[in-house]
Amino acid sequence: MSKKKNRKVGRKEQREMKERITDELLPRAFTRSRTNRALLDLANGLVIVDAASAAKAEYLLSTLRETLGSLPTRLIDTEISPAMAMTDWLANEPPAAFSIGQDAELKVPGDEGSIARFKRQVMDCEEVRQHLEAGKIATRLALAFGERLTFTLTEALEIKSLAMLDVLKDEVKDMDAETQDALFESQMALLIGELRGFIPELVAALGSETQKA
Repeated sequence: MSKKKNRKVGRKEQREMKERITDELLPRAFTRSRTNRALLDLANGLVIVDAASAAKAEYLLSTLRETLGSLPTRLIDTEISPAMAMTDWLANEPPAAFSIGQDAELKVPGDEGSIARFKRQVMDCEEVRQHLEAGKIATRLALAFGERLTFTLTEALEIKSLAMLDVLKDEVKDMDAETQDALFESQMALLIGELRGFIPELVAALGSETQKA
């Protein structure tokens, strides 16, 4: 009912009202945009996806497959599991190219296993050794690649919290870029160059990639 005229609104008038309201409100509607970056390193046969979760990474890959027509990919599988390697590095020492940071997660194997988390703590300490001796394995570990990159490695071979160290940041500052776009392109080129060295070193530290039959 129309409150002013106390009459029933007809179908044509309802349709006109709906169209008018839609035209008025549509420009005000919020739009959501999302950006995910990926690097196709053809020289090394790698697709590196910058995504917060495996599901988002797979969505990006699916979109690329639809766009390109074909993009055969598979996850890297290493001879040594990340959990076993990280546990060994904590108990002994990491490969020469890496150093251990101050964050870690240790867990008793199994779905109901207890978990010990460490934040901003030196890993070469008695408390960590006690957890390892009790049978816990490392499921997450902060690491550094030389003096250029820091990252967190997970038991699923995910690389989290990748960041440049001061050496790389200084190189970025020294770049002679005339515009913000040029600076971004230079930063990405620098990071891509680092990743091309970092990822093969990490795979090698995990016993190299499993050879598929």
